[in-house]
Amino acid sequence: MGSTGKGHGTDKAVLLGLEGHDPENVDVEAIPQLLAAIRSTGQLRLAGQHPVLFKEKDHLAFYRRETLPFHPNGMRCVAYDAAGMELLNRCYYSVGGGFVVSDEVAADGEKQKCWHRTSRCCPIPSTAAMS
Repeated sequence: MGSTGKGHGTDKAVLLGLEGHDPENVDVEAIPQLLAAIRSTGQLRLAGQHPVLFKEKDHLAFYRRETLPFHPNGMRCVAYDAAGMELLNRCYYSVGGGFVVSDEVAADGEKQKCWHRTSRCCPIPSTAAMS
């Protein structure tokens, strides 16, 4: 995450997003408790359903001097199985106005911006495949 980070709440957004919380519908008052539960248990529930071990200090890294090819406000998501084999490696970019695009969309100038929740242009693999 190049130009974003803890000061912008990116760490919180990533944790809540992995758990399946929608920015439009999350109970804002509950956010401190939701984050505390993830951090104290060392576990998050992918899409609210699939518990996985998650140690924020080890599993969420900010590389401030490294940027991704399309835009400085980018994020690479990498998922591994229990044996350490890579299951998923995707890049996403915050392009302003609440829009997030995948690297596939960023590479194809013909495609429109999309909301991060839209599978039409930002396909998200089934979380069952990552459990």
